[in-house]
Amino acid sequence: MSTLFRPIGSRPIGSLFNPSLIPLMVLVLLVGACGTSDEADQAATTTDTADNTSISESTSTSDSTTTGSTIAGSTTTGSTTTGSTTTTTSARPVTRPQVTKVKVFFSDGDPDECASVEGWTRSVPAGADPVRYAFDELVKGPTSSEVSAGAFSFFSRSTAGMVRSTTTDGDVLVVDFDDFRAVPGMSNAGSSCGSGSLLGQLDATAFQFAGIDLVRYELEGSCQEFGAFLQADCIEVERADWKAAVAAQLPGEPFDGILPPGAVLGVVGVEADDVLNVRALPGARQTIVDTLEPLAMGLRFSGRERLVGTPPSVWYEINTGDTIGWVHSGYVAPLAGTVDVTSEVVAAVGKIPTAETGTQIGDIVVEARTRFVDGDLSVVLVDGPRRGDLNEITYDVIGFYDDSVMGERLHLFITPPEVADGPMTLKSVEVTFICARGGGQGELCP
Repeated sequence: MSTLFRPIGSRPIGSLFNPSLIPLMVLVLLVGACGTSDEADQAATTTDTADNTSISESTSTSDSTTTGSTIAGSTTTGSTTTGSTTTTTSARPVTRPQVTKVKVFFSDGDPDECASVEGWTRSVPAGADPVRYAFDELVKGPTSSEVSAGAFSFFSRSTAGMVRSTTTDGDVLVVDFDDFRAVPGMSNAGSSCGSGSLLGQLDATAFQFAGIDLVRYELEGSCQEFGAFLQADCIEVERADWKAAVAAQLPGEPFDGILPPGAVLGVVGVEADDVLNVRALPGARQTIVDTLEPLAMGLRFSGRERLVGTPPSVWYEINTGDTIGWVHSGYVAPLAGTVDVTSEVVAAVGKIPTAETGTQIGDIVVEARTRFVDGDLSVVLVDGPRRGDLNEITYDVIGFYDDSVMGERLHLFITPPEVADGPMTLKSVEVTFICARGGGQGELCP
């Protein structure tokens, strides 16, 4: 049989790997479409709503699930997990950021893609090693609710506790299992499609951890025995080959835009009562793995972009800190610093704006800020109105024809009326520039 492995002692995999047995999943880092439909890959005018299902083909705009993404970063030493013969060890300790959530990956039931997988979230107990915990959870198999949502695995409650050790040596992870070949149902994993399914789940679970570049699987200390179970030699899988095969199967076409890898993004242009969907793969019909609030910040762009749909739209892979996934590019952007522009607004209007409502004052401010801007602008209320000693309201104005600045976030502070039915008065306006090609240095976009 052929699968994504290499015999021990030889690099690279070369002709041995079969991309059809690579999990169709995303290594995370996450822009979904916004509005009232899932058509944001056709026109960036709406955001997705949430349906809170595990597998979504919904046309609503927000949707939070626990499926389909990976998490970067973990600590790989010091496990005390019960139910196995060996705890995690590390020949050379590797320092990684502590994580509180991991994913376990099960097959998604697609009969045409044996190794297609989806991720399901698990919370890591305090003090537990995330790598070991992820594999201990994997061999328990999917929960009943996950099975109902379409998850499948040869692992089950009968294989729970059968991880002997997860050992790291630099960037190499060795996962050693008790001999599970006699467990009912596991014999089917030895078939061509079955081995693809099993390795798809194992590889996706291993490579969610950013410090792991190669993984080897063993049965009771023997890589050869594990390979023989899958009708192969000793199986070692390299991240680069696995990731390349996954990328080759992504929807759409590669795209090379102007946004630099590593750019830090914020959600923009999403209505205050809506959310932005993060999807397992690029495209508005893909599984939703997370949702982001309209003012979410700190999203890191991986550098991968895809052109998807008809008419085509650009999707970015991002890391939210908890999830890796894909979002529609029209709803995320780098932001620069914030400046006070109250005096400019007052000068443009000719007086301090007053009105009966905060949104009416907002209309006046937006008009003052965009009076010389040509083209079709998108004006979105992204937060508020919020009531307090000063009322607050925030708008995103997007659509500037500029290779540096694509829009502005206007944060208004408004003095409530002094008497009942009296007018409101603008107190101040702050602007945060929405950038087109990278984060701003100080107040300005580059």
